[in-house]
Amino acid sequence: VYTGSYVKPSGIISVDNIWDHVIVDGFVAVSLEGYKNVPVIAKVVKTETETVTIHYWKGSWNKKWQPWLLSNGDPWTDVLPKDCVYLTAFELIDGKLQPDTKRQMRTFLKQAMKD
Repeated sequence: VYTGSYVKPSGIISVDNIWDHVIVDGFVAVSLEGYKNVPVIAKVVKTETETVTIHYWKGSWNKKWQPWLLSNGDPWTDVLPKDCVYLTAFELIDGKLQPDTKRQMRTFLKQAMKD
């Protein structure tokens, strides 16, 4: 029985409330004004009712990511509204984004550029 073309299963699971899956020391992808075509990821330092404190990481689509430190060696942290988080519960493999994670991020960023 033919059921249509093959669709590769994704390792990404969609959830109704992403905030339930944001955990301290976990990675998140955040949407920032002016960064609509590049990924911005961070590790969660603290969560509160309406905000998340993050430590930015630097890297790119295909290169390794590492913690972003200021010139004095302190981590670059920020407090953002929780609505900035669009992807969570992903991991880096050998310091790099996994293919499913990149695909999900690109889909979101493509939509954000239209808005």
